[in-house]
Amino acid sequence: MDSKTLIDKLVNLQNIDLEIKVIQKELTYLSYETDAQRQEMEDVIKQMTTDRETLCESVGDKVLIARITKLQSRYRGLFLSPVVDAVCRGCRMTVPASLMVHLVHSDALVYCENCGRILRKIEAEKLLVKPPPPPPAPKRGRKPKKPPTF
Repeated sequence: MDSKTLIDKLVNLQNIDLEIKVIQKELTYLSYETDAQRQEMEDVIKQMTTDRETLCESVGDKVLIARITKLQSRYRGLFLSPVVDAVCRGCRMTVPASLMVHLVHSDALVYCENCGRILRKIEAEKLLVKPPPPPPAPKRGRKPKKPPTF
């Protein structure tokens, strides 16, 4: 299986898991006016769990799914970590150059050496929050003299 399609499936899997978690918290902490609303939310959870199961079957690798569930329990459901400017956004540690080469040029999954999450490359242009521009370079030459004060 191509790593791009595998990463896309894993992103969808992570999103479904996080949505299920949010809906379950809403059911637990919010009181609904009618039982119909509660039943509707439970039906949405059932549909999402079946979507999750079919997505897990389409991935096919049981060892990978077991590792994902272990990472989900450790990191509150986030088992994928974007890499921006050679920094893992999960643990905020610099990714070594050898792993960056594998991440860019290889079809295999790459795991962070520090936190163990699955790394995926994101270009800085696709980020929602842009980094600030660098400060302007200092001007060269002499500083202007201050007029004398009396």
